[in-house]
Amino acid sequence: MHRMAWLALVCLFMAGCCWNPRASFLFDPLKYPATPAGIKQRAGVALSLNSLDYSIALYKKSLKQQPNDDEAWMGIATARFHRGNLKKAIDAARKAVAAGGPNAPFAASTAIYLQTSRGDFEGARDTALELAKWAEKNGQRLIALDAYLLAANICSAYLGDHQSANLYAEEAKKFIRPGDVEAAKRLRSCLYDIERRETGRKFGVKALTAELTPDRH
Repeated sequence: MHRMAWLALVCLFMAGCCWNPRASFLFDPLKYPATPAGIKQRAGVALSLNSLDYSIALYKKSLKQQPNDDEAWMGIATARFHRGNLKKAIDAARKAVAAGGPNAPFAASTAIYLQTSRGDFEGARDTALELAKWAEKNGQRLIALDAYLLAANICSAYLGDHQSANLYAEEAKKFIRPGDVEAAKRLRSCLYDIERRETGRKFGVKALTAELTPDRH
C-alpha cells in the first residue's frame, strides 16, 4: 500500500514537472548531452523561460569547456541585458567580439548600442575598431568598411577628435573596390560630415560668428 502511494506521488510530481517548464529543468541532464553544445541548449531554454540566473550559470559552465565561445558569451550578454545589468551585458558582448566567432557583428552592434545609450562613446569607438579588426581577419570587407566609418563618425560627432576620424575614414577607403557605388557614397558622406563638424559650417558656428561680428569700416 505504501509502495502504491509512493508511486502515485512520484507520478504526480513528474506530471507536474511536465506541465511546469521551470521544474522540468531538473530533468535537463537526462535530455541534453553534457557537451558544450548540450549545455548551451539548456541555457537557451532557460533564457527563453526568463530563468536568467540559471541561464547565465549554464553558459558559464559551457565556457569552462570552451573559453572562447562567442555564442556562450552572447547568451550571457543577452541574459545580463534582461536582468538590467547593462555594464555586465556590455562586458560579455565585447568578450563575444574578442572570441572571434561568427557572432562578432551582432555582439559588437549590441555593445555599441548599449555603450552609446550610456554615453560611453570612447567605449563604442573601441568596440567598432574591434569589429573592424575581426572583419579584416575574416575577410568581411564591407563590415570592415562600415566599422571604420562608424568609428570615424563617433570620433567626429561625439568625441570631437577629427584627426582620428579622418584616419579611420582613410582606413575605410582601403576596402572600397571598383564598382562599389554604395560603399563609395557612404565614405563620401562620412568625410563630408567630418569636414562640416570640423569647420563648423554644418551647424553655423563660424558662419554665425562672422555674421554677428560688427563691421569696423
